[in-house]
Amino acid sequence: MNDSELVQRVKEGDADAFAVLLHRHKGALYPYIVSRVKDEAAACDIFQEVFIRVLKHIDNYEEMEKFRAWLFRIATNITMDHFRRQAKSATVFSREMPETDRLESPEKTPEENAVNRETSKELKVAIDMLSDEQKEIFLLREFSGLSFREIAGIKGISVGAALTRMSRATTKLRGLMRECHE
Repeated sequence: MNDSELVQRVKEGDADAFAVLLHRHKGALYPYIVSRVKDEAAACDIFQEVFIRVLKHIDNYEEMEKFRAWLFRIATNITMDHFRRQAKSATVFSREMPETDRLESPEKTPEENAVNRETSKELKVAIDMLSDEQKEIFLLREFSGLSFREIAGIKGISVGAALTRMSRATTKLRGLMRECHE
């Protein structure tokens, strides 16, 4: 069953269809939220809030856009609300990557795992140096696997603008990573 059919069933009150939608999109949505807020507890709260809002406003969803794009736009808005609340309360949050984002493997030697951890830290620092626009596009594409058309819909920009921002982000990241290794 595709997303449109599931949405229609959710509108009719089918809780199982809602569970299928949640399960289908969790794998892309949750890592995106974690990559933005850098806090797994907050990411869990935001993820739940996204689906509560989806359920609450499912009747407002229009078939003209992809459900996934609508879902990520809601997640982006709730994430921005999270940052606004943090700024108002002057809460400082950890900029460390969650343990689950580290690149370790039991098949690799401890030295290889150490190099991977260091590279992961360097990449995280480099991503944080991108402009907000570039960072958002990069994270939507790389951590969530969204198409540029979906990203354009989420951000309210043209596909060309999304491609341009991604190109600039990857060019800047390559340069920053090269600087780290010189």
